[in-house]
Amino acid sequence: MPSYFPFLVLVTPFLIVVIVLLIPRVKSKIRKEQYYPTLGLMCLFVLVSTALSIWAMHGLNEAKDYSFNGIIEQAYYEKPKQIPHITIKGIKYDLGSLNYPDYDTILAGDSVIKQKGTLTFRLIKKQ
Repeated sequence: MPSYFPFLVLVTPFLIVVIVLLIPRVKSKIRKEQYYPTLGLMCLFVLVSTALSIWAMHGLNEAKDYSFNGIIEQAYYEKPKQIPHITIKGIKYDLGSLNYPDYDTILAGDSVIKQKGTLTFRLIKKQ
């Protein structure tokens, strides 16, 4: 999951409040036949933002539940050197939601440790 999802989770409630406060002003400045489509678009935006926020929170909670400790058997990337996926003891993990500055340095044979309940992990490079 991309790293901008926590930002969406924080910004969505703010956007909802701003939209709700703007509805009376928008209604007073436009004609009645233009108001209802505008209101519909605002409601659609709020629903989509809420859905993205729920999805982001689910992804972050899933990443916090990861707990692994071992040698990386396989490391591969979705796109060249972006979001890594690793296999440890036959279990695949997506590291997109975890905090690590140098994703492109993760290789098979390295050791990795992650505690449950955190979004960080420790990488020990193979010598």
